[in-house]
Amino acid sequence: LAISLGSGATDVASITLGLSEAELKTITTSGMLKIGAAGNAGAMTLAGALDLTSGSGLTGALTLDAGSSGFSVVNPIHTSYGLNISTGGTLINTAANTAGGEVFLKADKMDLAGGTISASSVGLMPKTGGNAIAIHVGTAAATDLTASTLELSNAELNTITAGTLRIGDAGSGAIDIKTALLKTAGGALTNVSAALNLTSGGAITQQAGATIDVLPGLNLSGASVLMQEANPV
Repeated sequence: LAISLGSGATDVASITLGLSEAELKTITTSGMLKIGAAGNAGAMTLAGALDLTSGSGLTGALTLDAGSSGFSVVNPIHTSYGLNISTGGTLINTAANTAGGEVFLKADKMDLAGGTISASSVGLMPKTGGNAIAIHVGTAAATDLTASTLELSNAELNTITAGTLRIGDAGSGAIDIKTALLKTAGGALTNVSAALNLTSGGAITQQAGATIDVLPGLNLSGASVLMQEANPV
């Protein structure tokens, strides 16, 4: 069964579950509002904007699980609290999204360069446990080529505005920093104000010249951490 969300979403008998912005605003909960499931093969789409910042009874996180079919955020999502998006396919963002709390994105492939995300903190991690993470220069289209690897470009990371940027988790594979992560205009960390957290169940490494610019906080956690470049501190 497909799921359509946001302004203008409507039901189609036996085909699509439509959940409009107005309908979702009638739900009151201080817990998580979860839509979708990992085992759902039907497409999840955004028929229009989804703004839960006013007139909504939701005071917890909005969680969207797009199953295995991928998810394209073509219309903006706004929430006063947390936002979690997960898909076994490719996660594409071309909208300007905001959250008052934390944002967590889980997908084995991401294309984030066409939109923006603004939140207190943003986490990016692969959906499949053990998958590697590579951070390097280049457009999303040019870098999403390596199997079993979540590839994140500087251009994609530059679209994120947050106090803390989290990449990976304890279930993620090795993280390899392939290019400098800069705070200057257009850099991966331009819009990150407080901390960069890299977490891996494997190794964390950096290639020649792939330094990390100064932030108030830098936290690296992995089975091994090798930072052999002249990182400014």
